[in-house]
Amino acid sequence: PSKWDPTVAGGLPVGMGLFENVIKEAEEEAGIPNTMVTIGAKSAGVLSQMTCCSDGSCLKQSLYFIWDMEVDKDFIPHPADGEVDKFERWSVETLESEVRQGERLRPARLVATDFLIRHGVITPDREPQLVKIQSAMHQDRYIFPHKGAIDSGASEN
Repeated sequence: PSKWDPTVAGGLPVGMGLFENVIKEAEEEAGIPNTMVTIGAKSAGVLSQMTCCSDGSCLKQSLYFIWDMEVDKDFIPHPADGEVDKFERWSVETLESEVRQGERLRPARLVATDFLIRHGVITPDREPQLVKIQSAMHQDRYIFPHKGAIDSGASEN
C-alpha cells in the first residue's frame, strides 16, 4: 500500500519461461498487449537481493530478471487485475530523488537504481559509492546445504 513499483513484476511460475512470464504479467497487471511486449521488451540483465525482517529473521534471497520496453510518450498502462491502483509517469529527476532519499520506492529501489545506472543518470562522477552499489546488486546466490530426514546417511560408491 502507498508504495511504487515497476510497471510490471511478478514471480515466475514453475514450468514457465522468463519471457513468457513477462508477456503474461504485462497483460495481467498493466493491460499491455502481448504483441507490444513481444516486439518491444528487451532483456536488460539480472539483479540479486537478500532481504530479511528488521530482527534478522526470514532471510530471503531473490533474483530479479529485468526487461526494458520503450513506449510512445502518450502510452498509458491501465490497471488490469486489481493489484495496482494507478500508474504514474515520473521524470528521471523524480525517480532519482526517490531512489536516493524517498520512501515510496522501497520495494522497487533495486530495479529503479539499476535503471538509472544503465541509462547514465547515476554515474561514477556523481555517485562515489557506485562500485559498492553495483557489487551489492550482483551478489552470488548462496545455497546452504541441508541434510534432511530423507537422507539415510548411506554413502555412494
